[in-house]
Amino acid sequence: MSDVIIRRATMADIPAITQIHADYSAYANTLQLPYPTEKTWEARLGANDPLVTQFVATIDNIVVGLLVISQPSQVRRRHVATFGITVSEAHQGKGIGSKLMQVMVDYCDNWLNVRRIELEVFAANGSGVGLYEKFGFVQEGRMRDYAFRDGQYVDAVMMSRIKN
Repeated sequence: MSDVIIRRATMADIPAITQIHADYSAYANTLQLPYPTEKTWEARLGANDPLVTQFVATIDNIVVGLLVISQPSQVRRRHVATFGITVSEAHQGKGIGSKLMQVMVDYCDNWLNVRRIELEVFAANGSGVGLYEKFGFVQEGRMRDYAFRDGQYVDAVMMSRIKN
């Protein structure tokens, strides 16, 4: 496999990001809805929100993953960041999620002055939970009936990593 390169997302990445989120694994394991449109991703990438940073993972100039880091606007929560990672179905299990996590942790710890990184992950997403635990995240609690997916309610786990 060629090297994975992580870079900032650009508007030119919209078709590839839209396609990644059209995969069942992307919308089943996130809060995204099926049948994404490019207009949705144009709005997200074009918003230029200073509290949101978006990266893509590429292999041979093909976008295979997305990382979105968000900081809250409330002053008393500026030490916190949340994030979301999506890897294309064809490239899962190849270490791309780990590379995106490395970038996310470095960016939060060394550039954003973030002390607490938090996330919610579906409880049944064992590979996601395992990835986050590998990077020092711990489970803080279970949120029952957190989201509606595939015609039923599913639980999520709240996880965080606090920089000491």
